Amino acid sequence: MSYEGYTQNICKNGHLFDRDAFSRTICDCGAEAAWTNQVDETNCYGVGFIPFEEFKKLMLTPTRVKTCNLGHQHVLEEATYRLPEPNELQRTKRTPKGEIVPIDAPEPKVRKQRPSRTDRQRGPKRRR
Repeated sequence: MSYEGYTQNICKNGHLFDRDAFSRTICDCGAEAAWTNQVDETNCYGVGFIPFEEFKKLMLTPTRVKTCNLGHQHVLEEATYRLPEPNELQRTKRTPKGEIVPIDAPEPKVRKQRPSRTDRQRGPKRRR
């Protein structure tokens, strides 16, 4: 079996970044990750994903941008975030229908399949 996924990270300088699960967790600023969250994409359900709206609660300073004379925006300073407390952020997963739900949400109930007509006609199996 194989594993597919990535990590959501906050570095020691407070920058938020994502990396492949098998890559080193070093931020673009060169700092090591101080906090990491694993997201499992093996079966395409994104188990453990934390939406950006949750990270907004942790924002200390927003991203500073400057618009040049050509109308392009350039990042002057990345946003910074504080490290979350345990269980402070809501982890989610994707359902087979594509909905994003909390990771601890109950699994949808699966209907039991009725026995086929031939199984009902045969009746219960006899022991020998």
